[in-house]
Order: sequence, then C-alpha cells, then structure tokens
Amino acid sequence: DIVFICVTGSREVEAIIRGPGGLKEGLNKGSVIVDCSTSDPTSTVALAAELKAIGVDYVDAPLSRTPKEAWEGTLDAMVGASDAVFARLKPVLDTWAGRIVHIGDTG
Repeated sequence: DIVFICVTGSREVEAIIRGPGGLKEGLNKGSVIVDCSTSDPTSTVALAAELKAIGVDYVDAPLSRTPKEAWEGTLDAMVGASDAVFARLKPVLDTWAGRIVHIGDTG
C-alpha cells in the first residue's frame, strides 16, 4: 500500500500518522507513506525511524508549482527516499507529477 499525505505541515502529518485510528495503527508491513506537505525535517526523520521499526517506509516529497499544475498533473516533486523505495514509487509519481527529482534519503 502507498498512502500520500498532503496537508499544511508537521503537526497535521503527525496527527494523521500517530493519532487515534491513525495510519501507524492500520498500515501493514511493507506499506509506504509519502508526505507531500511542507514538513519540518526533524519531524520527518523522527517519523521515518518510528515507522521503519514497524516495517513501514516514510518518504518526504514536498511539491512545488500552483493549483493549475496540480489539476494538469504537472507538479514538481522533490523526493527523499532510499533508492529502492524511490524506484517503487516512481511509476505512481509519474501519473501526477511533471518533474520528479530524487534528492537522496528521507529527511
């Protein structure tokens, strides 16, 4: 399973993942969470470690451009993920992003 999150920032992301009934409780081992929000790197690294311990990969992939490009499927995504996880995500990202840049590991 791959779950994309795009909310305001780290506080909202943490609530979605850690909150009651959150993603951390329900995702299976091998799942991937992709955070497309503008998140604090400290929070991102902490979430990645926490989720890795339960077998879930966490990717940061902030976006750029405007709502117009979002509707057109041509947003820019800067993706922080391991090479293996990035390779798994790339075909999915290609469906809605115009420019995808793998910037290294999460965080």
